[in-house]
Amino acid sequence: MAVVRDSNRSALPLHLSAPAPTAPESSLDKFLNCCIPCGLFTGALVCIGAVITNMVFSIIALVETSHKELQKECPETNLWVYLLIIVILGTGNTRRTIQSSLKEDINICAILCGMIMHLGLLGWGVYELWEVNCVNDIKSNLIYTMTLINVVACLVAVLIIFSIIVFVRN
Repeated sequence: MAVVRDSNRSALPLHLSAPAPTAPESSLDKFLNCCIPCGLFTGALVCIGAVITNMVFSIIALVETSHKELQKECPETNLWVYLLIIVILGTGNTRRTIQSSLKEDINICAILCGMIMHLGLLGWGVYELWEVNCVNDIKSNLIYTMTLINVVACLVAVLIIFSIIVFVRN
């Protein structure tokens, strides 16, 4: 037993004990501690790269084919306008999401309005791709391809978000 003196110069007993032994870290724990952050970082980079590539090819598609050219091939379609709106709103929503993630307070109303807007756009995209009769005439066009990619990605995102909500509620 060691003795420690305080400022009044009286002796206080001090009990020193060895730290509790810890179990050695297994090789699986070491592997997971390394690979999980690396996998998340790599996944984030892949998602960022995919979004940037999608935007670039969507802009290329819009520049390559005009709305009038697309209307000549398929008078009923508005895929060009849809893709333009998706590019504009996608850029704005990404910026807004990054800015709001840096703030402490979360605006639920803005999140709900954004989700309703995206569901409406998703409905429009589904209609343009699968309900317009002459859309088969423009399947070889890059605008059709980029619209299809955007609609399918949005459908997958909605299904993932819905699954997470259902899973969290249970």
